[in-house]
Amino acid sequence: MRHLKVLIALIFLTSSGHAYSQCGDPAPMLCDADGNLDVNIDDIDAIAAANGTPASGPADVRDYDGDGTITVLDARACVAECSLPQCVDPAKLASARVAAAPDLLSGPLARGVAGDYVLENEHLRVIIQQPGRTWLSIGTFGGNIIDASPRDETGATLPDHMEEFAIGLNIENTANYTDVTIVNDGGDTFPAVICASGPDDLLELANPSSAIEAFGFPLPATADDLDLPVQIETCYSLARGDRHIVVDTTFTNESSDDLPVYMTEYLNGSGQVEFFQPYAGFGEPTFTASCPASTNVACDAGTCDQCNFVAYSGVDGAAGLSYGLIHEEPNSSSFSTSGINIVVYGESVID
Repeated sequence: MRHLKVLIALIFLTSSGHAYSQCGDPAPMLCDADGNLDVNIDDIDAIAAANGTPASGPADVRDYDGDGTITVLDARACVAECSLPQCVDPAKLASARVAAAPDLLSGPLARGVAGDYVLENEHLRVIIQQPGRTWLSIGTFGGNIIDASPRDETGATLPDHMEEFAIGLNIENTANYTDVTIVNDGGDTFPAVICASGPDDLLELANPSSAIEAFGFPLPATADDLDLPVQIETCYSLARGDRHIVVDTTFTNESSDDLPVYMTEYLNGSGQVEFFQPYAGFGEPTFTASCPASTNVACDAGTCDQCNFVAYSGVDGAAGLSYGLIHEEPNSSSFSTSGINIVVYGESVID
């Protein structure tokens, strides 16, 4: 069994101004950690994050029980002071549901239909295609994200300029997700989660192995059009307040033998976007190498590869919009063929 976790981030670049008027200083509210005269989940989270720290004084609104120390007991007690049920504005909860017509996105690449799945919060909305053989772009089968849009400062969704991302194995295989399930609808304030599962199948739009071989790079026979004894589950998770989708994929080997495979991601931006790859920049060079180990930096996990992403930057009608894929696999690389951008996880396409 192997896990692969990536983030799909959508960003809309905008600016905003704030104005206020004040007549006298309002009295501090118990539990109002951010001082905005409202007690909500942000305050509860802030109090919980301060667990074990001393209160700033007798008037510290975080110290509910007045014992001089901020603890999780204060956070729990403050839930009763929240202005809204569950401490969250329902409009700011993450949500997962089966799509109806009003849920669908607009834009030049919007492909969703009623019966697909919606994952959204106050910052973004994505559409996950329902299961079945519904050939669209690089994806022969459903279960993948096919539409994505951030929200602007008014909360309105922007036009969709992303075609599809699809997981891959051994360069030419992909997931045939035969089941899509809402694991958590988000109503409990926890992340909304949709999981898709099924066996592997062949990618039919392009023949990446032929492109690799045409450039003189060797490809093992075990990576070329071979049926694999695996089950694949991909779970899409969106938390309230986040501007990214967490995509967590598990590959389970159902045979008794070791199964060496390449793990890849097929990306098709297609909209009015420019593709960006670390170590290469904008444009679509046919092959890129992994970034040198000398570019790694210290991080909480130890050492991190700064090249663990690819991105798309909007132009013309998509100006101001950016999205990309961020992963946790060091020494990854990418190549392009037939207008498709392919990330090869943990391997350098060029040695």
